[in-house]
Amino acid sequence: MAWSLPALLLLLCSLGVSQALLRVYNLRADGLNADPTTPADCYVKLFYDSKGMGMTSFKVDTNSPWWDDEFAYPGAEQGSILRVEAWDKDLIYDDKLGSCQFLLRLGTWIAKCHLAEGGTLYFNYTLS
Repeated sequence: MAWSLPALLLLLCSLGVSQALLRVYNLRADGLNADPTTPADCYVKLFYDSKGMGMTSFKVDTNSPWWDDEFAYPGAEQGSILRVEAWDKDLIYDDKLGSCQFLLRLGTWIAKCHLAEGGTLYFNYTLS
C-alpha cells in the first residue's frame, strides 16, 4: 500500500501530539493520620487511567515522609486521569489513608491531595 506524503505526515503528527511522557516525582506527605498510637509506615500507589504505574518504597515511623522514587509512563495523553493513593503498611491489613484523581495537563505541575484520613500528599508531575 502506497502512502502519499501529506497523509503520512498527518499520521506522524497526530501520533506525536496525542501521546506524551508522564513523569511523577518529588512525592512527599505531611500530617498523616494513620494509627492513633504510632506514626505511619506509609507508601503511595500510582495509577494512570486504571493501569498501575507502581508504588513507592515504605517509609517507616513518620507522618511526614519524602520519597526518592520516580515514575514514568510513556504514551500518556492529556485529559487522562492520574490517581494517587496513600497507604499505611500494617502487619495484617494495610490501611488506605486516602486518594485523589488529577486530570492530566501538558506541562509541569505541583499537585496537592488532601487525604480522607487526615494529612496532605504532594508531588510533581510533568506531561511532555
